[in-house]
Amino acid sequence: MTIVIHFHQSGYRTFKAYYQSYVLVHLRGEFPTLVSYSRFVRLMSRAVIPLIFYLRTRRGQCTGISFVDSTPIQVCHNRRIQRNKVFVGLAARGKTSMGWFYGFKLHLVVNEHGEILAFQLTPGNVDDRAARSFRMNHPQTNVGAYTAPFYRGLTDEQCRLIHCASLEILERTGVLLYYQPAIDLLKKAGCFVEENRVRIPAHLVKWALRTAPSRIMMYDRSGKPVMPLGDRISTFGTGSDCLNILDRGTGERRKALHQDVVDGIRVADAMSHIDFIMSMFLPNDMPVAAEVRQMEVMLLYSAKPICFVTYEWQGTPEAIKMLEVTMEGADQLRAMPTAILYINPTSGFRHNKDALRKLMYAAEKHLPCVYWPEVGRGLTCPITFAGGMACSNAGHLVGLVIAQLVNEGAPVALCTAVPFSLDMNTMVVPYVDPDCKSYGLEMSHYYNLPAFNWGGMSDSKLLDEQAIMEATLSLFAATLNGGNLIHDVGYMESGLTGSLELVVICDEIISWLKASMKGLEINEETLALDVIHERALSGDFLRARHGAPRA
Repeated sequence: MTIVIHFHQSGYRTFKAYYQSYVLVHLRGEFPTLVSYSRFVRLMSRAVIPLIFYLRTRRGQCTGISFVDSTPIQVCHNRRIQRNKVFVGLAARGKTSMGWFYGFKLHLVVNEHGEILAFQLTPGNVDDRAARSFRMNHPQTNVGAYTAPFYRGLTDEQCRLIHCASLEILERTGVLLYYQPAIDLLKKAGCFVEENRVRIPAHLVKWALRTAPSRIMMYDRSGKPVMPLGDRISTFGTGSDCLNILDRGTGERRKALHQDVVDGIRVADAMSHIDFIMSMFLPNDMPVAAEVRQMEVMLLYSAKPICFVTYEWQGTPEAIKMLEVTMEGADQLRAMPTAILYINPTSGFRHNKDALRKLMYAAEKHLPCVYWPEVGRGLTCPITFAGGMACSNAGHLVGLVIAQLVNEGAPVALCTAVPFSLDMNTMVVPYVDPDCKSYGLEMSHYYNLPAFNWGGMSDSKLLDEQAIMEATLSLFAATLNGGNLIHDVGYMESGLTGSLELVVICDEIISWLKASMKGLEINEETLALDVIHERALSGDFLRARHGAPRA
């Protein structure tokens, strides 16, 4: 039963990969009488009843904030529906954002802490709002718990068109890879290889999308799960490598130093609504092994989850080794990841050696990573936004496929699949342009994979009205669109300069956003019809024994 429960916290997409690659290799000391995978599968049914009783002991308390969602449980391929006899009369056809399926739906209600409040298994065609476990006892009210508001930049059909275009790009045009082990890995998997040009068949991409984990749980250094990545859960953090800082004493722009990295991490750690940290500045006084010194500062001055960048391959193993030491071993870091590696290849069509080497190393370690190949409109992709999105998305899928081939179930977050634009007057990439990054976020939601994007930044060079307005708008857009890792809080001047004052201001903005996005809990208790009946005509609710739900 313990192994079955731990599988759902491990990040592996399939139980077979988890059992064969992790349990049989790393957990023999804890379970000395381990059996083979096929034998374990036959024994799993014995744990059903104990698991049900255990689940009932783990149910949380209703806090007034509830989220309702469901996940499909497919019992057979759509082509074999007519031949399926086992679940005739029980299963049904249903539809999710990924398409039609035949089977069941598992409906869940959780609070804002992720604790299960209620659950129900229904045929696949039952809507969340119709599941009996979520209905109130009052027979004359037809209301339920509403989740937080959100905005969609693309429809499912538009996402499908971008996805199909990306598949054609990868299979017809291909990409250039500059790391031979990655080329060999793809060739062995059935890709078409001509020197370093690799064309990836669609079925391989679809396999990678199925095996990549849809949710990543990040931990703090005490081993506490603090930051779930997936669905439309938004978390917020700073950026990684501003060259300059807006000096808080003089208000002048100057080169960033090592002490600014220390100050930045201390400020970010003190902000209660900054959920993860990045190094913020690239210190000008430490040009050698900067990523190692940045990691040292982040580990010394904060216990929050880390998103880190390494500028060359050489610093990557050393930075990850530092993380393993703080978690008392590689296995502990693998089971409870405290950091996520941010990788920038050259472009969607050219994947450089260092980026691919980092990606494969992180996948081997089962360390979460962000793989973001940028493309520029009219530069490295078509000028049209849709064409640029298809190119950007294709580049992301290359990284996803390679990571899954290295280690099935390796955790990968997709970046916003949008091309950048260039201001032709200044030849600078605007950070807060109106080419809404929500479009790219919809591809992550379409794939049901964690999404990495931006918020809390500005193109202004001064901490002025423009800076506050753009920071607010970018945070609001990223949150409303369901970004998971929203980074670059405190960035200014198109990412060239960082401001600690802007980080503090954004922390207040984020607190407002978190409160406004909680959604409204509507049920029998909060409607308070009996209290209204007793007190409304007298106009006196002060003495009513009825309290508001606590946030």
